[in-house]
Amino acid sequence: MLKGLYNDDCMNIFALLEDKTVDMICTDIPYGECKKESHMEGQNLNKGKANTVTFDLQKFVSECERVCRGSILIFCGMEQFSQIFSHFSRS
Repeated sequence: MLKGLYNDDCMNIFALLEDKTVDMICTDIPYGECKKESHMEGQNLNKGKANTVTFDLQKFVSECERVCRGSILIFCGMEQFSQIFSHFSRS
C-alpha cells in the first residue's frame, strides 16, 4: 500500500494502486494553453487550445474509476466533459 505524497504523473501512481483503494479523487486535468492578451480595456484570456485533450483521457478516467471507491471530482473543459460524462453514464 502506498502512503505519503508523491510528485509524479498520476498515471504512473495509478499503476501501483490496487482497485478501490482511494477515497476521493479531486483533479484539474490539463486543458492545453491559455494566453493573456493585453488590450486598451485591460487583459483578456485567450483560451486558444485550452480545451484540447493532451493525454489519453479515456485511460485516465478508467483508472480513476478503478482505483477510487468514493467520489471523483474532475474539473475540465467543455470538450472533455462529454467524453467523461459518457464514460460514467455507461458505468
